[in-house]
Amino acid sequence: MQLVCATHPSFDAVARCVRCGLHLCEDCRSLDGVRNFCSRCRAQTLAAAASAPPVPRIEVARVASRPTPRSPFLAAALSLVPGLGQAYAGRLFRGGAFFGSVLALREAAFASPLLIAYVYVLNLFDAWRVAQVRSDASAGKATSARVDDSIFLLLGLGVLAVSFVQLGGVVATPNRTLLPLAAIAASLVVAHETRR
Repeated sequence: MQLVCATHPSFDAVARCVRCGLHLCEDCRSLDGVRNFCSRCRAQTLAAAASAPPVPRIEVARVASRPTPRSPFLAAALSLVPGLGQAYAGRLFRGGAFFGSVLALREAAFASPLLIAYVYVLNLFDAWRVAQVRSDASAGKATSARVDDSIFLLLGLGVLAVSFVQLGGVVATPNRTLLPLAAIAASLVVAHETRR
């Protein structure tokens, strides 16, 4: 038995309306994705969709994750190997910079024992302070500038000035030494400003 279109009995049916069940020819069927509709049911479906209330959107609030606290004393103890305490406190690039600077200073011709000792002590202090800042952030406390940060900065600049004078000052210091000393001074300022 051959099925014919409900609207055009002279044409064979190729589909059936999913709502009312009418047989449809190729001209009468209206596709919505993979579903076949007759023109009346398609109009009713569109009208119902237009009058339906919008689906409410559910907003999910994001909670900012707080860093896990780190022990300042353990960070300082780990910094006996330069940079390891900073890495423990979550500042990997900073730890690598301290490790590299201590290695570079050991080989530098202009490095005085005073300068090397200062950078090493600064490494210990910086690891302690970075871990303390992270612990304060995990507790929700605001971190502000502290006096000991500024003292270490000024002390470092003083050590650099003494090293510069020992090398002979502006007149006698070789050009290849001026750039590393300026880089150390700039990195002291950057370390001071990025610790918070």
